[in-house]
Amino acid sequence: MLYLRWQGAFALAVALTAFSAPAAAAAAKSIAYFATSDANNVLYLIDWVSGKRARVVGGFGSQGGAIAKNGIQRVITLDAPLSATFVDVDSCGFVIDLRQDVNQVVVSDNPTGGTSQLTEIGTLTNIGGCQDGLVTPFGALTDPGSTMSRVDMAARPPLTDLVPGTQLAGPSEEPLVVPDFQVAQDLVTFQAGSVQFRASGNVVPALVDSNQWLILDLPGFQRGYARLAVNSKTAGETWIQAEWVGGQPVRVFEALMVKPVAGAAFGTEKQASRMWESGLFSATRTPFFIYLYQGGTGERISRDLDLGTESRTPITWGFNGLNIVQTRFTGANRRDRTWEPIRNQGAGVRWVIENELFTDGGGNVSVLIKPRVNFLLDGGKAVPPPPASQRSSGMVYLNHKPALAR
Repeated sequence: MLYLRWQGAFALAVALTAFSAPAAAAAAKSIAYFATSDANNVLYLIDWVSGKRARVVGGFGSQGGAIAKNGIQRVITLDAPLSATFVDVDSCGFVIDLRQDVNQVVVSDNPTGGTSQLTEIGTLTNIGGCQDGLVTPFGALTDPGSTMSRVDMAARPPLTDLVPGTQLAGPSEEPLVVPDFQVAQDLVTFQAGSVQFRASGNVVPALVDSNQWLILDLPGFQRGYARLAVNSKTAGETWIQAEWVGGQPVRVFEALMVKPVAGAAFGTEKQASRMWESGLFSATRTPFFIYLYQGGTGERISRDLDLGTESRTPITWGFNGLNIVQTRFTGANRRDRTWEPIRNQGAGVRWVIENELFTDGGGNVSVLIKPRVNFLLDGGKAVPPPPASQRSSGMVYLNHKPALAR
């Protein structure tokens, strides 16, 4: 189990050598391992320097390590832990800091299918609370690991399509704040040697280096992006988002991106009244749906496929221009989720930039979900459920069948 929470076709205005990766990193065989589900942005970039040493870059940072063989496993014991601290609640109900230390990363390459099994081995340490100092180990060599897609960084899809005028939804100009690990995604337009962010209007220098990394020279920091895969069915693109220091990535995450297409829309109220499955969670055992019924009502539905159960929350919804805004209440508190359509992919997929705001009873507004790229799978016409007296307890009673299987 993985424990992490949560080109050259356009002019290069900044000297390429200023961003080139060190020669030692270029000589290593660099492999990206990323989660098969879009709901999990866990990603590791491992430079296999030799049969004895590797450089591991993940969401907690980067670190070198020694390699040992254990059957088909390659066990990387890090020189120092990859660590991050989160806010948690202990067994007594006290709010504490919980430090997660990854000490080893175990990789087993599957011979077919382009996937690998990855396991993190480390510890969780309570800081404060009634169990201050408690250390809980996680991971073991005997764990089956999580299935990750495997891509050789030397054989990735090229970036030659990013010519001036091209738009891409997914990059961010926000600095990363640990341990939040969330940045607001935006739509950028490529220019000669730069990109322009839509939300702020800011124009920042951009180039594609010799290793096919898109490097953004943002105020006070640099960020690198590398395209890993393109889904031919959904048009979605999997990218690495990297904090970039000294010409190389020092912290990496998976980012979902897509090229917008003009004319994206949900259509009329009748056309939008569908059973929409959130693409970010479509490959998980806990899928998430939003059913929009005609007349401005609907439901948010979370399912647990292993338990065979679901939970439902009523919502109201309507159009704000081309956008769809969904509202739900918990007592005096209000949540508003907005879908901005950016691409219609055939009849069964709608790409959106979505966000969610929280308004408390006093009118104070905060951000629950920063703008992010997501896609919605059309599961058919949404019909209000039958009365509770006609339902079978714990059963899913609407036959949701996404029009496009992933």
